[in-house]
Amino acid sequence: MRILGVAGIIVMIVCGAWAAYYFYNVSAESRYSLNEERYNRMVAEESLEKTRRKMDALESEMERLRQKLTVTERALDQAKTVNGEYKSRLDRAVQTKDNMEKKINELMQTVAAPVAAASQGSEPMR
Repeated sequence: MRILGVAGIIVMIVCGAWAAYYFYNVSAESRYSLNEERYNRMVAEESLEKTRRKMDALESEMERLRQKLTVTERALDQAKTVNGEYKSRLDRAVQTKDNMEKKINELMQTVAAPVAAASQGSEPMR
């Protein structure tokens, strides 16, 4: 019986050692997995922070460009207004020029008619 008791104790010691080794490996794998998860989470947070900074920079750049666009649109509207004013002035000047040319032609015809009549009546005799 003594041999069976010693054999049982040896089996229990071997099983205990095997269980300790097995659970140590499971624990080590869990620690490794936990550390890997922590590392991945840390990398993801850093990446998220970089992305947020880039997004903030892009948003401020977009706001600056919006303001620049607004200023450019105002300048374009002012240029269109000035061009419209110049066009209306030019149209009035062209119309005035045409009216003056008509009056000059009328005056030339008015002056030319009496001169032509006078020159027809005063032809030298032969």
